[in-house]
Amino acid sequence: MGIRSQGDWWKSLMERIAAIAGSMSRESFDLVMVLIWCIWIERNAMLWNGKALEPSDMHCKVQTWLHEFHKWHGPRKNTNVVTGQPWKPPENGWLKVILMRHGMNS
Repeated sequence: MGIRSQGDWWKSLMERIAAIAGSMSRESFDLVMVLIWCIWIERNAMLWNGKALEPSDMHCKVQTWLHEFHKWHGPRKNTNVVTGQPWKPPENGWLKVILMRHGMNS
C-alpha cells in the first residue's frame, strides 16, 4: 500500500467522470456535475463558516446554477456557418490567410 500522488488522484477522478459521462444523457450529466459542485461549495461553507443550507434551498440553488450553465453552455446555434467550396491549398508562391471572427455579432 503506497501513497498516491496528486496526479494519480486527479487522473483517477477524470477517468471516473468520463465513465459517468458515457453512461448518461448530457442533461443528466450536467445536473450531476452541478450537484457535486454545490455540495462541495456548501460543505466548505459549513466547515469554514459554520453555515448550513437547508436541502430545499440547495435544490433551488442547484436548479438556478444549472439554468445559468445551460444559458451560457447549452447547444450552440451557429448561424454563421458558410458552406460551399472545400478548402484548397494556395498556388505555389502564394500564402493563404484565413481570418475568423469569434464571439462577435455581425
